[in-house]
Amino acid sequence: MVDARICVDWMNTVSCQCFPGRTVLRSDPSHCGRQSTNCSAMEFECTSGDCIPFHFTCDGMAECPDFSDELPTYCMFRKCLPGFFQCQNSRCVLQNASCDGQNDCGDFSDEANCTCSTSQFRCTSGHCISNSFRCDTDPDCPDASDEMGCPQPNCTLSRAVNASAQKLQNCRNTTACIHPARICI
Repeated sequence: MVDARICVDWMNTVSCQCFPGRTVLRSDPSHCGRQSTNCSAMEFECTSGDCIPFHFTCDGMAECPDFSDELPTYCMFRKCLPGFFQCQNSRCVLQNASCDGQNDCGDFSDEANCTCSTSQFRCTSGHCISNSFRCDTDPDCPDASDEMGCPQPNCTLSRAVNASAQKLQNCRNTTACIHPARICI
């Protein structure tokens, strides 16, 4: 494969250089080849040659020093490796992370169409979350159904940043507290 850059310097001598990362100059100085990898089958090889866990790719945070794990040209078309679950947003999470009550994909697709266990709460949307997340004043279901029908906290104890501001009020259907100016009539 000819992916070397051929340069002619001012002395009229030819020097070849491969593109950085996965290619190395072969014995024929006008050709480059793939560098041998030390990454395992469950790892992603960064263009820089570093190895990172495969499930860290395309997660919105660059773990490769060269950001190659977040390149749109890679993330838009990649398929998950065996042992991984393909999220609707194209992320790959470990297979055993699906249907565990945690939103590992970031779009809840790993929790859709699951059979909830007795230690899980089924959201109105059909997702399963851990029972410990029910009525904890933090919506974990995409539709906030885990915070509906729960005992309401005393929102008057919560103060806004400005001490002279009005106290917060309970929302009608969830455990959330809201500033009175944000209530729709």
